[in-house]
Amino acid sequence: MSMDPGRQASAQVVLRSAAGDVPGPAAAITAASLAQYLPAAHQAAAVQQTFREAGFETGELVGNSFSITAAPERFEAFFGARLDQGVSGGLRVLREGGGAQDELPLDRLPPHVAAPIATVALVPPPEFGPASYSGFV
Repeated sequence: MSMDPGRQASAQVVLRSAAGDVPGPAAAITAASLAQYLPAAHQAAAVQQTFREAGFETGELVGNSFSITAAPERFEAFFGARLDQGVSGGLRVLREGGGAQDELPLDRLPPHVAAPIATVALVPPPEFGPASYSGFV
């Protein structure tokens, strides 16, 4: 994939709950139930460190997720995925056999890194603001 030099991509790393399976999407997340959705702190820190060592900038852990940012080529190399620009200007993961998706594959990650991750989703560019935002995804 050829991208503009200096272009950055972002994704949100969503971690699994330390409590294991939690109630389905119909269950309300409240102040009383929030703790059961949070990841184990040591696992979150280890996953963040792995991404930093791989050349990603990582955001702070907020709830059950954190952001990662790097050049699109870094995403392709680390996740073993082919990326392409979608119709909205954001990056999409090209699937074998056609089509595209927003979630990056986890099968190339070491098992100890992939296990605490629920998903890694590419972040689309904002649909508002000045046209200069279109160069950042």
